[in-house]
Parts: sequence; C-alpha cells; structure tokens
Amino acid sequence: MTPSDAEFPAAPTAWRLFARGEAAVAGAVVLAVLLALALGGAVVAPFDPEKVGAGAAMAMPGNMHWMGTDELGRDVFSRILVGIKVSLLVGIGAAAVSTGLGVLVGGVAGFSGGLIDDALMRVTEVFQVVPRFFLAVLLVAFFGASIFNIIVAIAILSWPEVARIVRAEFLSLRSRQFVDAARVAGASAGTLIFV
Repeated sequence: MTPSDAEFPAAPTAWRLFARGEAAVAGAVVLAVLLALALGGAVVAPFDPEKVGAGAAMAMPGNMHWMGTDELGRDVFSRILVGIKVSLLVGIGAAAVSTGLGVLVGGVAGFSGGLIDDALMRVTEVFQVVPRFFLAVLLVAFFGASIFNIIVAIAILSWPEVARIVRAEFLSLRSRQFVDAARVAGASAGTLIFV
C-alpha cells in the first residue's frame, strides 16, 4: 500500500520558507530599496552633492531641501543618496572577502585535522584577540584610506568567526557516510572540501 500525496505534502521550496519570515521579507525589501538608491541615487539627487551653497547653511528640512543642508549649504539628502553606494560597497565587499577567507581557512582546518588544524586555529585565535578597532585604524593609516584598503581591513578582522563556524561544521561532516562514499569513489581532497 503506497501512501497518498496528501499524507506527505511536498517539501517547501526555499522561496516559500523565505516568504514565511516577515522579518526576512522586510529586510529584503529594505535591501532592495537601498540597492536601487545606490545604483540610481546620483541620477535622482535633486542637487549636486558637492555643490557648496545649494541652500542656506544649516537650513531646516523643508520642501526644497528634504533633510536640510549642512554647514556649507550642501543638500544633505543628495549627499546621503550618493553615500549609500559607498556604504553598500564597503559592507558587501568586506562581507564577501571575510566569508571567502573564513570558509577557506575553516574548511581546510576542519577537513585536514592534526597539525594543520592546530596551526590554522592558532592563527585564527591571534586575529580574535587583537583589538579590532585599533588594528583597523593602523591598517588604514599605514596603507591609506582608499575604499579597497578599508574593505580589506574590515575583512581581515572579520574572518575568524566564519572560520571557526565552518571548521566545526567540517569536523561534524567529515566522518559522515556520504563523505566516505565520495572518498572511496575517488574524490580528491579539493573536491571533498569545496563540493
């Protein structure tokens, strides 16, 4: 006797699971609005963000300047629209680099075990105990305050947490049957780590 489809409904898709979370949907909407403003902010900005004297200095928010003006008379709303792009670039870039580095270090450490694991985890612990703010300021002061250097400085200070989480997951997965089956089938270490 085979069970009917009504007894075992189809597994929910990733989109359905995502759509059930109100906070996740709200966050996605906010991110989409910010990305749209970052991509088109310079086009829709009512004033040139660098123009001094676009209005009276320190003007209150009003019809002409929605968020007022700064001490040089520049339109604050226009400057925010242009500044969103830099903020998102730094945030997304630093998150991508730190995640990639953390996955690489944590994956190799968790998969290899032994001396390689010990060495990589000691390096990770060194980065975790160093005061982050002062090291970030030191890196930016030493190498310069470009966007690329800021992304690298934040990423270098953020990867240890990702590495420890990935290492713990690799330690639990490396002894599972599907990994043993792939190893017996001839999968290389690189394939086992990244696939």
